[in-house]
Amino acid sequence: LGAEGKGYLAYFLLIIGLISSYGHFGINNATTYFQKRSNYKEQDVFNVNVTYLLILSVIISIIIVLLKFYNIILSEYNWPMIIGGLLIVLSTFIFTCTNLLYIGNERIVEINRYNIVFNFLSFMTICVLYFLNILNIFSVFFLTVSISLIKSIWFTYKLGLKIRYKIDINLLKAEFKYGIIIYFSALFIYLNYRADQYLIKNMLGNSQLGVYSIAVALAELVFLVPGSITTAITGKLYNIDMEINNRKFITSTTIKYTFYICLIMSVIGIFMTPLIPIVYGQDFAKASQVTTILFIGIIFASIGKVSAPYFFTKGKPQVHLLITTVVLLFNICFNLYLIPKLGINGAAIASTVA
Repeated sequence: LGAEGKGYLAYFLLIIGLISSYGHFGINNATTYFQKRSNYKEQDVFNVNVTYLLILSVIISIIIVLLKFYNIILSEYNWPMIIGGLLIVLSTFIFTCTNLLYIGNERIVEINRYNIVFNFLSFMTICVLYFLNILNIFSVFFLTVSISLIKSIWFTYKLGLKIRYKIDINLLKAEFKYGIIIYFSALFIYLNYRADQYLIKNMLGNSQLGVYSIAVALAELVFLVPGSITTAITGKLYNIDMEINNRKFITSTTIKYTFYICLIMSVIGIFMTPLIPIVYGQDFAKASQVTTILFIGIIFASIGKVSAPYFFTKGKPQVHLLITTVVLLFNICFNLYLIPKLGINGAAIASTVA
């Protein structure tokens, strides 16, 4: 796509990703807790949450369409991309809800198997588009929308719960009360990893964002390890009796070995960064140094990713919220100071220190 095209698409997906992941206002964050730690039946939690998410996605779509119509937001993007983005929002809402129910029942291997298949299909489609010389911003985006829709339908179907539209105000209020803290914790973590990209887009333009987004994508490959482990440990901790004393031992041991693995992978990754301009082209040569800086921060960020479920499953998400709030504020201030002085290297330094 080139640096400019990559930046153009990356910024749109950043906006859509933010809405998709956090437009639910905390309901999805409470799904597993109420599935495993409340008196509500799993079927009821599923029905109420899906109904809420469908209604919410319609409201969000209407707001975005109106804002786009009056050129208040996303003015540089056409209507097909806007519609595709709204479909991603809807499918991500449903997919996230069903995925959390899988985790609550420790159906981790099943999740992994489905994701491997979908990722392989996506990869093969990109290869075909490339060899047919029709790989561009819009074909990649259409593929992203298609995979998102298919995944949400498939995961919902295989979950084994029938969708029955239902509104339960008491359940929603209880979920909001619990989930809102986790929601802001997760939102601040997301922004901690993405605030630099929003700032780069507005301060340095699409091309620099394109280069930086490649560096972020490569460095965050290491997150595949803590991300996978977090899924497993969340399910495990939700299914351990609260009175059992080995929760801390399981968490601390998992953190230790995750840190070691991420350290080894990051060191290997740092030595491979000179390959970036060879693989991606000279337009992305500056990404080598940025990726090296980000790798250092990723090593330590793995601790936060794996330790978060301990606070959530224990019913003390406010501890995680305090930490993420302080880190985000620090990150934004440091980015605002360093980006004008050091460009995308400054953004990488700010994120790594944070």
